[in-house]
Amino acid sequence: MNWSGLVGLVVVALGLAGLSGCGGSSSTTAPTTPSPGFVISNLRVTPVTAHGVAFTVDFTDPNGSVSGGKCNGATNLGTLSLPITGFLNGTLTTDSSGTLQCQVQFNTASGTPLSGTFSLTDVNGNGNLSNALSFSTVLQ
Repeated sequence: MNWSGLVGLVVVALGLAGLSGCGGSSSTTAPTTPSPGFVISNLRVTPVTAHGVAFTVDFTDPNGSVSGGKCNGATNLGTLSLPITGFLNGTLTTDSSGTLQCQVQFNTASGTPLSGTFSLTDVNGNGNLSNALSFSTVLQ
């Protein structure tokens, strides 16, 4: 996957709680196998702005360590990975379940097909990986 068509990913905090994501680099290896119990469901992919989409997903994380984690996407237009900075519902102290939304805008033409998978990584240890959900849409 390449980054040429990717402009940026913004995680939206539109609801009950806003959290600061952690920054910086890490020498740990990202997980490749989903962790039991860390589950995402009900993925909704909707247009937001010209060439942009919002990924809205419900999550359950038994470790309660989603805040500071990452939204991940493996798409035909590039790889997405940015800190989770907020929830649509959930609270600062009990983020073991809720709904979050990640937005991304691509530097490509309207009508471009976008497909791939979406997952989350929490901040427990080296980061637990959720299951991945497939999606397909067309950029507006």
